[in-house]
Amino acid sequence: MTTSMRLTMSLLPITLILITSGCTSASTGLADLDQAPAVDHPLPAELPSYATEDLDQESIRWVGEHDDADLWVASHRDEDTSCVIAYPDADNWIVGCGGGVTRASGPDGITYAIVPDGMSAPDGFIAVSENVFVAPQS
Repeated sequence: MTTSMRLTMSLLPITLILITSGCTSASTGLADLDQAPAVDHPLPAELPSYATEDLDQESIRWVGEHDDADLWVASHRDEDTSCVIAYPDADNWIVGCGGGVTRASGPDGITYAIVPDGMSAPDGFIAVSENVFVAPQS
C-alpha cells in the first residue's frame, strides 16, 4: 500500500463523519424557529386545540405583534412546511401553513407572510420578525 493510499484510507472515516453530521443537522429554514421559546407569550387558552393539532408543539415561537394581534411561527408535522399563527382575538385568529413564501389572510382582512431565510418578502409587506411579515391595511 502506497503512502498516498494509506493517507486516503485514514482520512476516509473523518470525511464520512463530516458529511453525515452535516446531513443530520437539518436547518429549519426559519431563523425565528431557532430562537428559544418565549415563556411569557404562550398561545391563548381561547385558541381551539384543533387549530394547532398538526403543528410541532415544541417548535411554536412567539415572534411579535402587529395591530393588537400576537404572532407565532411554528413547524408543521409535515417536513418543509411552516405555519404562522395570528391571534388578534377569539373571533379573528388564523393558522396558515405552507412551504416557501406562504401568505395567509385572516377574517379581519390582514395578510401575513412567512418568508424563509434568504428569500425576499412580498412587495408592500413589513417585517414583524426575521421570517414573519404583514401587509399593512389600506
